[in-house]
Amino acid sequence: MLVAILILLAITLVPGYALCRVLDGAADGWRKAMLSPALGLLLIYGVCGLVFLSGLWTWVLASAVILLANTLSIAHLKRRVNEEKGLTQWQKLEAVMHGMILESEDQEISDEASAQQWFQSNRYKFGITVGMILSLGILVLPIIQELPFGVDWIGFAVLTGQISEHGNMVLSGVNEGSWTYPPAFPALASWLSEAANIDSGRAVFFLGHYTLAVLVIGAAGAMDHHGSGGQFLVTMSLGVGIFAKVYDSGYPTVASQLV
Repeated sequence: MLVAILILLAITLVPGYALCRVLDGAADGWRKAMLSPALGLLLIYGVCGLVFLSGLWTWVLASAVILLANTLSIAHLKRRVNEEKGLTQWQKLEAVMHGMILESEDQEISDEASAQQWFQSNRYKFGITVGMILSLGILVLPIIQELPFGVDWIGFAVLTGQISEHGNMVLSGVNEGSWTYPPAFPALASWLSEAANIDSGRAVFFLGHYTLAVLVIGAAGAMDHHGSGGQFLVTMSLGVGIFAKVYDSGYPTVASQLV
């Protein structure tokens, strides 16, 4: 499980951080830490899904596209801002958060920066800390249990294995029609199973729980923009629905529908 988490963090943190810089110019270290893993994971899900839909799926090609996404993210982060060409809205907001004074026509951005600075200085850090600990508890089950409960994971494990072996989700003689779930989850699970050298069932088990934990924390990061990140995180991590989907096997279904 730990190896799978480290692999997922390695391929998602940089793209997630780059996206966070663009989507939330007012984000500080706390918010970036909550948002980056979730944003990066959603991006890599999309990348794997697109590679699969292209009909050219191989582990090597998927790895190359993931590497390309990380390379472009690094290039974006290293790009210098040319003030002569003008700043984008998120660049202006980021600049104001670091003390830059804008012209009068950008008063709305200055007001937003003031609001964000107030939210950040009055952040419910204890709630965020407790909520993160509770959310990371989602990852405990794959560590202490060899196989998950329920049956949802079985279908996803079969599809993941099919992608790994044949590059498609066709189950000859078993099903008729089309698979209705988006292919991103089984595609990334297939990539993870080969990258971490684990079987398809464990890849689905690990990826599903990791996705739930990261997205709960990421959603709290989004709510932190409105000053309620800590409260939201505690509420979500203690939710009955989350508890049920962690200990049932509904987590791959939830993750698949999200991406």
